[in-house]
Amino acid sequence: MQMKPLIFQAYTLTKLRTPTMNIFSSTQRNNSTTNISGIDLTFESTKDISSATFTSSDIVVLNNLGTISNFSGSGKTYNARLTPSTDISTGTIVVKVNPGAFTDTIGNLYESDASFTWNYDILPPTVEIS
Repeated sequence: MQMKPLIFQAYTLTKLRTPTMNIFSSTQRNNSTTNISGIDLTFESTKDISSATFTSSDIVVLNNLGTISNFSGSGKTYNARLTPSTDISTGTIVVKVNPGAFTDTIGNLYESDASFTWNYDILPPTVEIS
């Protein structure tokens, strides 16, 4: 009986799963309302981020209702400060990291759409007497 040679092919599995991200704050719950002057946000990825691909410009504040500052971090965790725009007294401030914003350290592209919502309100209450 003649034996046939076994043929092996090597595969490299590098793109097993794309990174996802969670945005949260230690000072403010998502979707809650406060009148504080700014909140600290944490951006936490499920995989290490290639630091050259994730910058403060990848963090989007919808409708320009706030600004991002004090951006820092590495690996899976980054931090930034969100400050409301000076020309608003009330509004819903949404911070997002859009799909395609960064890659992990092995080149997987971020494909999720993480967001954090802050209901900002510095208007004093009014009372009507009738």
